[in-house]
Amino acid sequence: MTDCKLVDTPMDYTTKLGSIEDSPPMDKGRYQRLVGKLIYLSHTRPDISFAVSCVSQFMNCPTEEHMKAVYRVLRSAVDRRFTSGYCTYVWGNLVTWRSKKQSVVSRSSAEAEYRAMSLGICEGIWLRRLLNELKIPIDGPMKLFCDNQSTILIAKNPIHHDRTKHMIDRHFVKEKLDEGIVTLVYTPTKLQTADILTKALSRSDFENMCYKLGEKHGSKMAFLDGNPPERLCMPIVDHIQSLGGEVRLNSRIQKIELNSDGTVKNFLLTNGDVMEGDVYVFATPVDILKLLLPENWKEISYFKKLEKLVGVPVINVHIWFDRKLKNTYDHLLFSRSPLLSVYADMSVTYMCRSAGGTGKEALLNISCFFKSHDEYYNPNQSMLELVFAPAEEWISRNDSEIIDATMKELAKLFPDEISADQSKAKIVKYHVVKTPRSVYKTIPNCEPCRPLQRSPIKGFYLAGDYTKQKYLASMEGAVLSGKLCAQAIVQDFELLVARGEGRLAEARI
Repeated sequence: MTDCKLVDTPMDYTTKLGSIEDSPPMDKGRYQRLVGKLIYLSHTRPDISFAVSCVSQFMNCPTEEHMKAVYRVLRSAVDRRFTSGYCTYVWGNLVTWRSKKQSVVSRSSAEAEYRAMSLGICEGIWLRRLLNELKIPIDGPMKLFCDNQSTILIAKNPIHHDRTKHMIDRHFVKEKLDEGIVTLVYTPTKLQTADILTKALSRSDFENMCYKLGEKHGSKMAFLDGNPPERLCMPIVDHIQSLGGEVRLNSRIQKIELNSDGTVKNFLLTNGDVMEGDVYVFATPVDILKLLLPENWKEISYFKKLEKLVGVPVINVHIWFDRKLKNTYDHLLFSRSPLLSVYADMSVTYMCRSAGGTGKEALLNISCFFKSHDEYYNPNQSMLELVFAPAEEWISRNDSEIIDATMKELAKLFPDEISADQSKAKIVKYHVVKTPRSVYKTIPNCEPCRPLQRSPIKGFYLAGDYTKQKYLASMEGAVLSGKLCAQAIVQDFELLVARGEGRLAEARI
C-alpha cells in the first residue's frame, strides 16, 4: 500500500458492509494479522475504535470485500445490534474510551442509548473511586452528556411503560441519578464527541471530533485574551496556595547564586528575598535565562548552545466587529499576509461556544469540559484574534498604529467585508497584547541547540518552548516541556532525597 491514495476518514459513511457471499475469500491469517494490528493501534487512536470493532467481526471468514473494508475501515451494519460508545474526560483531558457492539438487539435507539449510558456511568464511578484513592476527591455530580432526549426523559421518569419495563439498566441509572452521583445534560447530536466511536462521519465532522478528542495537537488552539501567565497560571497558583504552598508574584530573579561545587545555592530576588529549595526550575524565556546565567556555567556545552536560540517579539491583536464575517471558519487559520501569521474568529471557534461534548451514545464528563466565553461567542458579531508577526519593527509602536496596519492586512484577506477605513465592518473595540521576547526564533540548524529539561547541574532544570520536545516554538511546546521537566524531577527523586539526607547529616554533625 505504499502508493495508495490517502483518505480523509477511516470509513465511507455512505457504504454498508454485511455478509458478502459472492466475494472471493481472502487469506484468513493475513486478515487476522492486519486487524490485530489495528486493534492494538486503537488503544492510542480512539477515532478508529468503532471502525476496528466493525472489521473484527469477519475474522473467521474474511472475503475480498472485507479486506477492502479493512483498508478503508468501513462501517459494518450486519445486524440490528447497536454500538455503544463512550469517552471519559477528567478536567478536560481524555482518559478512557470504548466502542463495542451491544450483546442484544435494542427495540429503539433510546433503549440503545440507555445501555450505553449505564456503561458510561460505570466507567465514571470507577474513575471517581480511583481519584479518591489518589487523594483527589471530586465534589459534585459527574456530568453525562447525551444527545437523545427520550433517553433523558426515561431516566428521570420513575413510571414504567410497555417499552421500558424490560430495561434492566433503567433501575441502575435512576439510582445513581437519585443519589446525586450523576447528572444528565442534553447535548445536540452535532456536538456529541462519542459519535466518532459509533458511526461513520463526514470529513468535517470527523476532523472536529478528532480535535475534541485531543488528537490534533492544538491545531485549533485559541489565543488568550490578556496576559497569558494570568490566564494560564493563576488557576495553578490558586491550587498551590490551597494546599499550603506559597507563590511569589511580581518578584523577578536578580541572580542565581552558586555553591562551591557549582550547584545552585539560592535564587536572589530583586526585592532582596532569598529563595532556597531542593530543586530549582527555570521556566523563563531563553533570553532571560541567558542574561542570568552564572559565569561558571557559560562555558559548559549544554548552556553554550543557548547562544543560538533567540526569542522574538510577538503581538496578539483582538478586534471585535459590529457584524458577522461570512468567510471565517471554526479553525485556527494560517494567513498569507506578511504581517498576520495566523488568525481565528473566536465567535465561531468551538472552544468558545461549546459547553459539552459529543457522541452517539453518551459522553461522560467527570469534572468539566470547555466553558463558554460569553465575551467571545456571538452569533451576530465576529471577534478576531490574530498574531502580528514578525513584530520587530512594531513592538515599540502604539496600539493605534498596530490596529491600522492590521486593518489594512485584513482588508486584503476579506475584501468584501473589511476595508481599512472601516467603511464596511466597523471596530467595536480592540485589545493589543505585546510580548517583547516570546517564543524562540526557529531558524535552520537551531534544533541541536535546544537543551533537555534535565541540566548537567544537579537539582537545576529548564522548562520552556525552547527546550527539547516535539513541538517548535508554541504554547503547546511550553506546556509539554513543563510535563517533561516534572518527569525528570520524579526520575531523579531518589538522588535528590540522598542529597538532602547528606546535607541533614552534615548539619547534625
